[in-house]
Amino acid sequence: MDYKEIFEKEFERIINQKIDEVMENYEKTLYEELSTLALNINSIRAIAILTHIIDINYKPTNWVYAIYRKLCDAMKEPGMSNIEFSRFMVKWFNCIVIDKKINGKKHRVFVKIPDDNEDAVQDVAKVQDESKM
Repeated sequence: MDYKEIFEKEFERIINQKIDEVMENYEKTLYEELSTLALNINSIRAIAILTHIIDINYKPTNWVYAIYRKLCDAMKEPGMSNIEFSRFMVKWFNCIVIDKKINGKKHRVFVKIPDDNEDAVQDVAKVQDESKM
């Protein structure tokens, strides 16, 4: 599978996920949500490539973000901030962020959630979105 196919598959999954959310939550409009995705299309491309090149499961968030930044730089894209990137990963790429000790030092790490448990990821993302209001 080439990177274009990977990106198209991931972007289609995200669009379908967003459509399902909008149908459940009528207070938000489809236009607002899809415009957010449109603004982040190149970041989504970089993240889709990243998640298929490396296993991000139990990897420190700052390490994954550094690789994401290198991909964005190579693509000549501005990319997201560290915090925005982590929230985007949680909301759209079936991850949660947990604290974990690695070599005696506390790190924030991504944990991939299986696709059949997407509701748990969306609940975590919703809590994170509400906390920034």
